[in-house]
Amino acid sequence: MGEVADIVNSGVTVIKLMANHASVQTVQGGYANGFPAGFDGQGLTGGQFKAVGKRWKQDSAWYDFTTVDMDFTVKMHWMWGASIHGAGHYIDHITVTLDVDYLPLDQTVDVTANFPTHGSRLGTEDNVIAAMPFEISVQMNYFLGQLVGWRRSLDCLVQGDGNWQMG
Repeated sequence: MGEVADIVNSGVTVIKLMANHASVQTVQGGYANGFPAGFDGQGLTGGQFKAVGKRWKQDSAWYDFTTVDMDFTVKMHWMWGASIHGAGHYIDHITVTLDVDYLPLDQTVDVTANFPTHGSRLGTEDNVIAAMPFEISVQMNYFLGQLVGWRRSLDCLVQGDGNWQMG
């Protein structure tokens, strides 16, 4: 009876090892507020949410064994256009998400967002535009997560006036 249990437990372990996963890790907390140094966000009102993504999609013919199919999107989300006591363009609730439509069984994708401790200030003294530069690292692992398939770094910027860069 013990042998059957050992075989079943081994089978469950193999299934767990072969399962793919996708994760997002943010450094400096779950989200960033993007306020420039010296601003605390007291009296913050208004704003609207925005999401911008970069999609990695690869399809191949059924007979092409050299190409790996995948489909996932890394998105940055933030609230922009908020003001403090009716002035400025501030940002808040900056975060990064990962939406996976398809990953092969033996692949994993890990996303890390590195936020600084505070945002930058653009614009003039009377019309502050908050900005948050940060980096997103995307890493695709092959063969049960033991080998790195590729790694990309995206330099990103979100601004209080709704402008953004991701690349």
